[in-house]
Amino acid sequence: MPDHSRVAVFAAAPSFATGQALVTYKAIELLQEADFDVDVYAYAPGSIWGGAQALWFGAKIFVRCLIRPYDTIYIVNSRSLFGLFRDSIVLLSSKLSKNRLIHSHGSDVASLLLKRGYSRFARFLYRGSTVLVPSSHLLDPLCDLKNIQFKVCENFFDHSAMTQSQVQNECPVETKKNEQVVVYWNSNILASKGFFLVADSIAKLRERFPSIVFLVIGNPMGDEEADEFTVRSRLQQLSKLDWVDYRGPVTQSESIRLLEIADIVALPSRYSSECQPLAIIQAMCAGKRIIVAKTLPLRATVREYPASFSDTRDPKEFASTLGAMVEEILFDTSKGCVHTYSQAAKMARERFSVSRFRADLLTFFKKAE
Repeated sequence: MPDHSRVAVFAAAPSFATGQALVTYKAIELLQEADFDVDVYAYAPGSIWGGAQALWFGAKIFVRCLIRPYDTIYIVNSRSLFGLFRDSIVLLSSKLSKNRLIHSHGSDVASLLLKRGYSRFARFLYRGSTVLVPSSHLLDPLCDLKNIQFKVCENFFDHSAMTQSQVQNECPVETKKNEQVVVYWNSNILASKGFFLVADSIAKLRERFPSIVFLVIGNPMGDEEADEFTVRSRLQQLSKLDWVDYRGPVTQSESIRLLEIADIVALPSRYSSECQPLAIIQAMCAGKRIIVAKTLPLRATVREYPASFSDTRDPKEFASTLGAMVEEILFDTSKGCVHTYSQAAKMARERFSVSRFRADLLTFFKKAE
């Protein structure tokens, strides 16, 4: 009888519930359920200590591969320069394994391998590996890299956490005359994700529709558009307004519970690594109205789902699109949309099911011979 297939997983420790962390640790759980022998090397993200941990783990994996190679080394990569060097030892060590899988969760993997001054070094480290990407829109720009295989493995949403009414989706959208219209922000709070664009648009629309409220969860974070101090300061000012309900970072189960009372989920993101955001996947599975940016990653995420798209460079266009959705909710200007959203939600739950993710993921792992 063959030994259990041995897998080394190299990934950031789940410091908070990002989409990447949820996918990574679900993958570990599914591998263990499928009888793989899994060693997890989890480093602290975003710190010098984490960098030292990662280098130490890379050395440990190298020594273990010299003694007895892993059947698969599964690396959840970073696309930054610091992250590439932090991952370099384990990427080199993984060349000793029978199967090298690199799971890249961001759209900027194409930039990492093709457009940066250190892309040649990145391609050397990745040579001979299979790179899993969450979206098919990334395959075309990467197709000319002959020494690296690229495969699509879409993310998942475990809708077992949804309430029965959400799953049955009997009335995902409805007329709400004289009631509040809840715009829900279910993501980390970054300027480049369009958070302040949504807030400013709601502020303007309240002159026409005073029943709009903004329900917000997530961690305020800095990016290339605004540092963390600026984001926190603006968020603090917004939180004082009676139409903004900021709940802070919450558990996934709580975010799903809040989704039930939401009417619109907005994510006009121009974030450079945006790819299959969990906030939009959850909203699709719950049959909610969605407004997103006109970008390839978000178009590839929603596919046939009846979402609204807006140019994030044009605040007037975004406010107009959001206003049309609010008017639709308040005055029932879109007849027959309940059935449309219900069917679309059913398709989304099938597409992003855990069973589909499990079947896709396990095809990339080698069993021991």
